[in-house]
Amino acid sequence: MIIRKFPFLLCVLLLVWNTASASTLSQEFTESFYYNVKQVGALVSQESAGSRQIIEENPYQLPRYKGWLEFRPDFQFSIYRFDISGKPRVRYEWEEYQNSGLGDTTEDKLELFINEYLLRFQASERMFVSWGRENLQWGPGWLFSPSNPFFIENGRISPMTEIPGKDFARLVYLPDMIWTVSLIANLGKGRWELPIDESFEQTYAVKLDYSGVESYAGLILSYQENMKNSLGGFAGWTISDALLLHTDFSVSETLKQDDSYRFALLAGGSYTFETGSTITLEYAHQQNEVDFSKRNNFLLQYSQNDIWEMLSIIIQATVNIEDHSSQYITIVELAATDHSLFFINTSYNSGGEGKEFGEFLDYRVMCGLEYSF
Repeated sequence: MIIRKFPFLLCVLLLVWNTASASTLSQEFTESFYYNVKQVGALVSQESAGSRQIIEENPYQLPRYKGWLEFRPDFQFSIYRFDISGKPRVRYEWEEYQNSGLGDTTEDKLELFINEYLLRFQASERMFVSWGRENLQWGPGWLFSPSNPFFIENGRISPMTEIPGKDFARLVYLPDMIWTVSLIANLGKGRWELPIDESFEQTYAVKLDYSGVESYAGLILSYQENMKNSLGGFAGWTISDALLLHTDFSVSETLKQDDSYRFALLAGGSYTFETGSTITLEYAHQQNEVDFSKRNNFLLQYSQNDIWEMLSIIIQATVNIEDHSSQYITIVELAATDHSLFFINTSYNSGGEGKEFGEFLDYRVMCGLEYSF
């Protein structure tokens, strides 16, 4: 009798086991799945620098007015040793051109794209292998990141505008809690738009990171397919609860045949007062790769967060002491509710033709709303 009932009992046990497994998998999926959905929209008004808006002289063709609305869902999913993440985007953009080489025209477009995605595998307790499209950022500076051979612009002056991702493969090894070794290969330009006269060159880098209690540092050695080598590094120190110092540098070969090198340096610090406001000073030095002309900039910035627990302000002034041009930026963010954030980002350039600031753009004003679901 027991033998006759065995198939039935086996089926019941399998059904119970499958139900429990499905419940466990469902619970694991729920606990390991993360998502964040935002809707961001903005209106932009900008004024080009006089007659240089003509198409023959200004390849950028800046629109007089611009508006965009972007749906930004982010998700991350972990299962066993795999992490999968993505940032798909739906973007509608409208532009109006006035007194330009394009004439008085209006253009609009709708885009569906994936700005970033990543597949990461934990090969061992201390080793990770990943492939995908990323915006790899490091370095403590506001002006730029000279030690980063992949993204010299860090996007800090326009925080609501996403930097297009590039295609990377990475191997990361953590020998202990202090040191990290990374092998990085930039295999494709991704969504990054290159200038018309440039072609994409694959770049490979070895990165060593140190993270201490009151200091951090990084050293990066990179190689580009056009035989261009570069050595960069960055560091930061906590001098006191109020005073922080940082630096970022790079030394790279030029495309010339005389074994010449180009040097870039950023150094600065910030001091936070008891009121919560912070003053930041930075100095940046760069050399043009073509004619080796120098560019020396000074930045002075005032920032205050959580004013009345809802308002954040950044006021920034940058001056090029070589050509005497300057740029003035304000970033204001107001958290009206738990889900909505109003923002205003303005920039004014003073300079002229042939200057770092003010050659193509006089001013730019962007205001918008970010809503989190």
